[in-house]
Amino acid sequence: MNTIRATTTALALTVAAPLALSACGGSSSSSSTTVPTGGTAAVTVIGKDNFFEPKQYAAKAGSVTITMDNKGNALHDLLIKDPGGTKLDGFKLQVAPGKSASGQATLTAGTYQIYCDIPGHDNMKGQIIVS
Repeated sequence: MNTIRATTTALALTVAAPLALSACGGSSSSSSTTVPTGGTAAVTVIGKDNFFEPKQYAAKAGSVTITMDNKGNALHDLLIKDPGGTKLDGFKLQVAPGKSASGQATLTAGTYQIYCDIPGHDNMKGQIIVS
């Protein structure tokens, strides 16, 4: 009985070891959180009840797709103020609980403020830093 168990264990190790080692292989690709180098970028903002997560995002100047996923239990919206503090005309995402919405904005280099303007949601603020 011990001989069968030892043989089975040795066989399992013989098959599993190369698989485990190949999973650790020397692939040159790597995951990255850097912003795309083209003129477009995508930003996904997670809205929870009365805060955005995370609070800061990065984008490349140009046409930016902004998506808000509402993970909270209340209706939330997302608006943008340009680096001068002026609200971007025509951009407002209003998202029901458990839903998401996307919009497009053309952003130049600078720091943009994102916020929810629903009364009582004053803590829902963040930034998009555009380079």
